[in-house]
Amino acid sequence: MAAIVTTDYGSTAWLSYYLASHPKIVQLNEEQRYQDAPRVDARLLSQPLLYVVEARLDRHDFVAGHFTQLVQVARFDRLRQGVAIAHYVAYRANRLRGAPLGRLP
Repeated sequence: MAAIVTTDYGSTAWLSYYLASHPKIVQLNEEQRYQDAPRVDARLLSQPLLYVVEARLDRHDFVAGHFTQLVQVARFDRLRQGVAIAHYVAYRANRLRGAPLGRLP
C-alpha cells in the first residue's frame, strides 16, 4: 500500500502516532484541520490505498465516490489490556476518480 487514507481526526492521529512503519496518512476530508499541511498529489492517490476507519464513523460511501473501486478487506478491534475499545473496518481503494483531495498531516 502506498498510503493509508482516513476520514476522521481520531483515526488520523491514532494511526500517525502508533503505526511503527510510519506510512503516509492522508485525511481525505476536514482539510480545515490541516491548513498548513501539504496537499496530496494525484500520483499518491493513484496507487493502491488502504482506507481505515472506526466502524461507527465509516464514510465508505464518501470514499467510494472518489475511487473507481473500494473493497472491504478486514475488520479488527483496537484493544486496551485485552478489551476491545473500538471496532475498525479497512477497505482497499483503487484508482482515483477526479481531482486529488486531502492533506498529509
